[in-house]
Amino acid sequence: MIPDFETLEDLARRARVERSLYIAEKIADGVFALDRAMGIAWDRVAAFLRAGPTISRQPGAARR
Repeated sequence: MIPDFETLEDLARRARVERSLYIAEKIADGVFALDRAMGIAWDRVAAFLRAGPTISRQPGAARR
């Protein structure tokens, strides 16, 4: 319900501000989700690279 003291212009302005804030929140949520996913991906790559050299450290055992 529109208060008596609020004009249609004020209501439209407030709606635009609220919509802009909503869009900004969704963009921020997306950025944080992307950052989190990239962090997890980098952690997996780092773990994979750390695990790799242990296999190749013992070339003599592989030849026997």
